[in-house]
Amino acid sequence: MTWLDLFKEGTDILREAGIEEAENDARELILAAGRMSLGVYAMRNTEEAEEKRAEEYRAMVRRRADHEPLQYIMGRTWFFGYEFFVDRRVLIPRYDTEVLVDTVLGWISRTSGGEPVRMLDLCTGSGCVLLTVMKESVRPIEGTGTDLSREALKVAALNAERMGVEPELLWGDLLAPAEGNYDIITANPPYIPSAVIPTLSDEVKGHEPLLALDGEADGLHFYRRIAAEAPAHLSEGGLLALEIGYDQAEAVSALLGAGGFSDINVIKDLSGLDRVVTGIRR
Repeated sequence: MTWLDLFKEGTDILREAGIEEAENDARELILAAGRMSLGVYAMRNTEEAEEKRAEEYRAMVRRRADHEPLQYIMGRTWFFGYEFFVDRRVLIPRYDTEVLVDTVLGWISRTSGGEPVRMLDLCTGSGCVLLTVMKESVRPIEGTGTDLSREALKVAALNAERMGVEPELLWGDLLAPAEGNYDIITANPPYIPSAVIPTLSDEVKGHEPLLALDGEADGLHFYRRIAAEAPAHLSEGGLLALEIGYDQAEAVSALLGAGGFSDINVIKDLSGLDRVVTGIRR
């Protein structure tokens, strides 16, 4: 069977399974199984596929047909121009979260001085926010990430090694393992109301970690805790930056106001939806 035959076979299987981007996903998987670029595939697609590679491809197609996210099957995803390793232990980084990184980097660039910035990233997961800021910041970052999942921290450590940065990664519940004060605290906490979880796509509810999704009854549980607990670990004039659901800006802004934060601001994503809420500790 040629590579082209395999590609057509995989595309048909994925279409029958209801995968929206069946052709694209089948192509991505065949490039991965064949260790080929798109250009090489175009030249070799009429060649007979090696049996070992063909079986590997079919196994990957079966996983995708079961609605396992393509990123988990490939073991990678792109975020802010960096390739991150991901698997079922962590939430897949979304483009929307790049707004959180942009917001933090902009704040750092506007602050004076060249001394290191202490940053704490809660619910760090794959480490995408913390590690990207550490790579992109115009000032040195002393980065710390916390997560309640020990397995997620293993993924973050792997990504840190691959990116050549050295954060402190601590196991624990939100700010519990944090020591001292930080100039920046960030979080992309679980914010989906529990009742909404069953309505999510099979890719999300069936494969991504529930711990990283479920924001309890109204989706605001973790924001309440962060708004109340963060001031004890945030320096005077320090930044709190939180990713939110598209309909949570008003509620989260109110929580930050009640927690004593000032200069509360809401930043929209590229789709025009509310995506990040920030506040300053005064």
